[in-house]
Amino acid sequence: MAEPSSPATSSSPSPGRTTGVGSPAGAPAVSELVRIRGLPWGAGEEEILAFFQPLELHSERPVTLVNGLGGKPTGEAFVRLASAEVQAEALKYNRQMLGKRYIEVFAASDQDLELSVQRQGVRDFSDGILRCRGLPFNCQASDVASLFGDYGVTEEHVSLGIHGAGQFVGSPNGEAWVRFGDETQAKKALEERNMQTIGCRYVELYLSSEAERQQFQNFPLPSARNRASAEPLGLRGCAGLCSRGRGCGVSNRYARAPVFESAECWLRARGLPYSCCVADLCGFFAGHRVSPDDVVLGMGQDGRPTGEALVRLPSAQAADVARQALHRRPLGSRYVELFAAAPEGHCWDAGCA
Repeated sequence: MAEPSSPATSSSPSPGRTTGVGSPAGAPAVSELVRIRGLPWGAGEEEILAFFQPLELHSERPVTLVNGLGGKPTGEAFVRLASAEVQAEALKYNRQMLGKRYIEVFAASDQDLELSVQRQGVRDFSDGILRCRGLPFNCQASDVASLFGDYGVTEEHVSLGIHGAGQFVGSPNGEAWVRFGDETQAKKALEERNMQTIGCRYVELYLSSEAERQQFQNFPLPSARNRASAEPLGLRGCAGLCSRGRGCGVSNRYARAPVFESAECWLRARGLPYSCCVADLCGFFAGHRVSPDDVVLGMGQDGRPTGEALVRLPSAQAADVARQALHRRPLGSRYVELFAAAPEGHCWDAGCA
């Protein structure tokens, strides 16, 4: 009679378990791939290749950058080494620094790569686009084009970033996208112009894509629920947006009570020099049909200037044009912020608390 066979002692992992960090069950024991996580924002293939020096990487497309929603970077990538032996050496780079970030390195398989690409897509810098961050808020497309003039960039190649919601909706957000002829030209501009200055600001440059530009530049139309906070000034007009210190937050105390007409629109100026007078503001709004009668200076309880003022424009369209042209422009040593001012439901009496 045959003796019963002994229980299997195989060390194969049970379903659902992994054979190593980053490798799913069933992954081949020998692989040329590693998955890395924690990449700095904007890191590309060249930075990854430099990180793994002097290891030998695969000769054909060694780096695959993983995409995120709308082209947003995920900080992950797959790297194919020249052999399984080199992959084992690459795992020793775990927790090494790339820039200011610790990079995690995991064993991976071709199945990991395929699933990730199917689920998230691949980052593609072939559009030849750079993303600029840290621009002065009064920066114009011509200023950005001048920074990249040696690369054939004109104003038509520059898209300035704007706030899509909140109190700064429609105003510059300090970012821009610049389109070059190809990826090679964009990388060259990145190497030679990163951290150069425009005005008094250092400009950071990152490789980007058309999908990423559209994600950050194209905003959905505001719904009726959030229309008051998300529409541009020209659509919001000047009525019904605040009451007793809420909404636009206009100060309750001014040198005189402004008179509102239905066709007019008022802007609130904030951040004025305390020495600012009516004539200074008229000069600041030169070209926008503002007279001394259109300016109301803000006053504190002690009778001193608050650094705010109300400025009357003949229409919502005129106010929108003035705000786009002058928001965060300097007056003396201060940068002036401009907001829509809503008259309804607000106390303008100097004796009102």
